[in-house]
Amino acid sequence: MTATPATAHIGNGPRSAEASLLAYLRLSAELSEQSAHGTSGWRYRSPYHLLLEHGRWFIPAALPPAISRLEERYCYANASRTARDNAGLLYVEGFGAVDAGQVVPIAHGWCASADGTAVDPTWSDGAGVAYFGIPFADRSLWPDPDLGGSLLQEPRNYLPLLRDGLPANAVASVGRPES
Repeated sequence: MTATPATAHIGNGPRSAEASLLAYLRLSAELSEQSAHGTSGWRYRSPYHLLLEHGRWFIPAALPPAISRLEERYCYANASRTARDNAGLLYVEGFGAVDAGQVVPIAHGWCASADGTAVDPTWSDGAGVAYFGIPFADRSLWPDPDLGGSLLQEPRNYLPLLRDGLPANAVASVGRPES
């Protein structure tokens, strides 16, 4: 799979989609500090802080022919199902960005191959211009493929992770770390 950094056009000139997505995540983490009451002593103040510490970049690519495109709006279940059904793929959750004339960050789930390529069974080819997320090696953390559900967007799932942190060996060394 050939990979090149995606670029989106913002304002009067090109700006990296990755830089735009990262700026959004950092600003969201900063803003979440205003509502992080009662979290002193917790490992992370918000899902954004957790994501920024453990997240990695994934290379946008066309869906491999052997992988089925699944229904939109069910990205977490789709990614979990696809990862479970295809050896060598991991479940990843974080944010993807689409280019709608400007970079638009969207909470999203997808899969990743060992080489750090995003395998997205939900979005159409070319829709995702940047992917930043946590590759979960621990399958017990993956959403139920029949029920879906987000690890980083649903309080019942993320509050224990914010309080206690991720279990040992929960994160895979797949994708490119944020430098």
